[in-house]
Amino acid sequence: LECQDGTFSARIVNDATYGATSENDCSETCVSAVALSFMPGFETGSCADIGFNVNPTPRTMTVSGSPFPVEVVIANKVTTSKCHCHSYEEISCAEDDALYAEHIEEIEEYCTEILDGSNDVCPYKCFQPIEVLHLHYLECPSREKDLTYLSVEALDKCHIAADAPGGSNDCNSQEKLSAGDEDPTSSSASIPFSIIAFGIYSIVSVLMI
Repeated sequence: LECQDGTFSARIVNDATYGATSENDCSETCVSAVALSFMPGFETGSCADIGFNVNPTPRTMTVSGSPFPVEVVIANKVTTSKCHCHSYEEISCAEDDALYAEHIEEIEEYCTEILDGSNDVCPYKCFQPIEVLHLHYLECPSREKDLTYLSVEALDKCHIAADAPGGSNDCNSQEKLSAGDEDPTSSSASIPFSIIAFGIYSIVSVLMI
């Protein structure tokens, strides 16, 4: 964000008024010293200075009490204590994206039981799109989060980050097997068929003597 003469960068974290809708969001704008004194919660400096440098997105905000729209740049910071593997689908940040709308329809249909309290365990068909949307909102911090998503998130029962398989802290080390690939942990994949066949033949030969 480049500021004009007489102004400088100021930032605020986790304030939806300026588009920062979670603790992982930081909103930055250009202000004068006088304007900053009327903006509670803001501090001098850029979002990048405190580690919010993922997917910076310009956005124009309408702020109550301000006679003019406020131009901001919203950036994200993903902080996790350990690696988690998620369901990921690439969804455009465009407002009218069909895949985004499809996932909203899925949580509206399949998350009803967890929302009305009739089910205390999050159904997979609710869990999976919630995971996808979680990552999507991290990639598109300027998109306003859906109300159904926020309701499910507030329950903290459809946890969006399942631990990596086998307790690994490196999700990249978990190779996905495609159709036709051999599972390296399978005994039949690690032992050649010829050796297995020879062993069976030897046993049968001994029994026939």
